[in-house]
Amino acid sequence: MKVGDYVWVFSENRRRYTDPKPGRLFGEIIYREHFAKCEIVSETLRSWVLRDGTKIPKSYENKTAHERATRVYFTEAEVDDDVFMNDHRYIISRCVQVERSPDVLKRIAELIGYTKHKETP
Repeated sequence: MKVGDYVWVFSENRRRYTDPKPGRLFGEIIYREHFAKCEIVSETLRSWVLRDGTKIPKSYENKTAHERATRVYFTEAEVDDDVFMNDHRYIISRCVQVERSPDVLKRIAELIGYTKHKETP
């Protein structure tokens, strides 16, 4: 990262809504709109300074998106991953809970690296 680059910062207070469906007063929150694209305008020894004065620790760049204490993303792909997780994680986990096919569950187990643990008596 360097001065002039951009990061995406999550803010719960930054909201946009879809158009309301008929009979509803409000639309649904568009999760992606919580992210603000912010330019790095300067730096200190340990931090990048954003245009609004916010300081982002340089150590964040070495951590994965889900290890960071605050929701700061360095690439648009990280934002895409977070949005996908937010929009689909619950539905996919519900589908797995009701899955009845051993073949499908075995493929899911393989994908996530699950190994069967046998307890010894």
